[in-house]
Amino acid sequence: MATLAEQAEAGNVMPVVAVRNLSRIYRMGQNRVQALQDVSLDIYPGELVAIVGPSGSGKTTFMNLIGCMDRPSSGEYWLNSIKVSQMQPNQLAEIRNQQLGFIFQNFNLLMRETALSNVMLPLIYRGLPEREQRQRAMRALHLVGLKERMQHLPVQLSGGQQQRVAIARALVGQPSLLLADEPTGNLDSHTSQEILDLLKTLNAKGITIIVVTHSAEVAAIAGHHIEFRDGQVVRNV
Repeated sequence: MATLAEQAEAGNVMPVVAVRNLSRIYRMGQNRVQALQDVSLDIYPGELVAIVGPSGSGKTTFMNLIGCMDRPSSGEYWLNSIKVSQMQPNQLAEIRNQQLGFIFQNFNLLMRETALSNVMLPLIYRGLPEREQRQRAMRALHLVGLKERMQHLPVQLSGGQQQRVAIARALVGQPSLLLADEPTGNLDSHTSQEILDLLKTLNAKGITIIVVTHSAEVAAIAGHHIEFRDGQVVRNV
């Protein structure tokens, strides 16, 4: 596999995500658990990637590393050609806020705040002026089809609408990478399809998306499939 420097010299498009020999070991008392072992792969701008595998396969550990919520035991990780694998927690927090967007199975919305306030939240941590926060949040909600629901509380929204709010919140910071962890796990089949259609639409606009899923239906929307088993990549097509 070519190094990042070799790819750059060849004039190739640089990957959004590049990992080399990435490993993660957890120690539980006297036990040593190899959750991820020697993973090397690239994900390029504009890709829609499905990360699949059974429970305990390493896909969640991989997502946590890619999402800068954990650090590898060994190996290297570059995000947009910036080496983040050895960054300190405060540096990782800044990367998460500036370059990554997250979509969770359980929506993780603030129940006493409106849709608009929920979407503004990541921008508050950036210290942007309130007017800019509001304008960007309104644009994000419009993008996901919720311009008429901006002042609604989560309890006043359906599950699918709540997930759309969560997607708008993930998008509002204009991240270079969107990470979705079982994004349709709590939705019925009809609503799940609506969310999948939305993810495909966002990807068609050039947004790079990684989806972790157990669902064959969710994985089917992706053009790039990565399968984990026993902490290793067994398929990358």
